[in-house]
Amino acid sequence: MFTDGNRKIAKIMSAAGISRSELARRLGVSYKTVYRWLDKGVRPHPAQLREMDRIFREFVDLPGELYSVKKKFSRFLRALRNDGRLKNSFIIESVYHSGALSGSRMSREDLRCIFTGNKPRARELKEILESLNMLNAARFTLENSRFGFRAGRGYLMKLHEILTYNFPSHMPGRFRPPGAAESEFQLRLNRLLKILSAVPVDPVRESARCYAEMVSLRPFCGANGRAARMLMDTRLLSCGLPPAIITFESRDVFFELVERASGGDVEGLARFISERAASTPGLFPKED
Repeated sequence: MFTDGNRKIAKIMSAAGISRSELARRLGVSYKTVYRWLDKGVRPHPAQLREMDRIFREFVDLPGELYSVKKKFSRFLRALRNDGRLKNSFIIESVYHSGALSGSRMSREDLRCIFTGNKPRARELKEILESLNMLNAARFTLENSRFGFRAGRGYLMKLHEILTYNFPSHMPGRFRPPGAAESEFQLRLNRLLKILSAVPVDPVRESARCYAEMVSLRPFCGANGRAARMLMDTRLLSCGLPPAIITFESRDVFFELVERASGGDVEGLARFISERAASTPGLFPKED
């Protein structure tokens, strides 16, 4: 009997709060196959065991509070999509911090003003247009990040188009010219797109890897960091996890971890993203 495998599968399901059907989807097998492993003691194929180990490492190595948040704040995640007031508050907060990381001077009050169709005082038109684009992109992210969604090339191009609308020098919705190192650029770009379009198995580490690769590769003429942060939230939300708001106050730690991840060490950035995602629901008033 495959008793060790039974325990491992049960531990994954307990830690993640996922059903047999979802586990089958993550492993790329049928529900009946998972049933045979759990209830009949059938041993999985070696390739399936390796994939199971990969998922198992995700739930064991990363902070456990993220996965308790997934269960505890499932109501928050539903409200984030359906409650207009909470959705608007999240959009303002995430855009405020993401913009600040990119050098924006816009305050939360400025963003609320733009959000309601008004013009904030003492702000340049360029700042207002950039912020409006970010607000629209954040709304686009929430509207499309349904469970199981895969953010492929088309989604990435549309996201960039929204972020750079009215800024033709950024080539909205188009990749930048690769320059002299065209073959390396295409290789890295294809690798990034492959991760984005694949079924998420290790969503936090994959988000960290995608973020580091995107800001290192800089596939667009502008808004690479902003697009990368929204892609990260798309990835997390589509896996039933809270989005990670990277606060302006944590920027120094964040950028240092991104630099390490660009060099191949993604563990620190993955843990940081996990901790930020776990703390996101606490940024907003609790529901009664």
